Amino acid sequence: MPYVRYIAPPSGPTWPMLDVFTVFFGERLGSEDPPSGDPLAERQLFDSYLPRLPADGPPAVEDWELKTTGPGNGSVTSLHSSPYLNFGTITANWTADTNGGSNIDDGTLIGFFDAPFGGRFNTTTGGAIYLEAALPLIIVPEDPIDHWGAYFTDIGDFGTRLSIELRDTDNNVTTYEVEHTTSTSGSTLHFWGFIDPTGTRYNRIRILPTGVPDGPDTRFEDFFGIDDVIAGRAFA
Repeated sequence: MPYVRYIAPPSGPTWPMLDVFTVFFGERLGSEDPPSGDPLAERQLFDSYLPRLPADGPPAVEDWELKTTGPGNGSVTSLHSSPYLNFGTITANWTADTNGGSNIDDGTLIGFFDAPFGGRFNTTTGGAIYLEAALPLIIVPEDPIDHWGAYFTDIGDFGTRLSIELRDTDNNVTTYEVEHTTSTSGSTLHFWGFIDPTGTRYNRIRILPTGVPDGPDTRFEDFFGIDDVIAGRAFA
């Protein structure tokens, strides 16, 4: 992966610098309370490494609060603005991938909910809505990105870890196993994100279980929640 010099905003405060691909991860078990502890700390650290133009304020976050609740019939679309280097608006299609394990084909693999259920819950302050999906999940941004992060809820309760597969614009695929606790009973909160300041950009994220599904009704149909997503391009 080529090294590309970090390019700071033309004015404003000096942000901390990253010069290599970096993963951010935090875990909290046994609570559906608002973000706190390690997940919140990692999210704040993640945000601190993203240079922002002074007039644009904090990072734009997809919190789903403008979405209509209910199933998404296989896919949903997110749309939000990114203030980084005038990147503009990001559109991403989120699709529950049924290849390799799922036998559900009734549109319930992905959708929006506004009340806690089965260990999934909202993480937005003052909000209610979160995205629920079954593994695996594919996210395809309309424009390639160099960072992505989100809160995850209700992962690890089927005894297997999540893996996150990133595909760059040269079609190289790299898989990162999320080192979260397994065999939990739901009510978990995690933050996972990456920042790549080297110039590499990514056009697909696939969230999937590690290993091979052990049957048509397990693992690939493990539901989990995602909320407060941030994605964009911060580095030239």
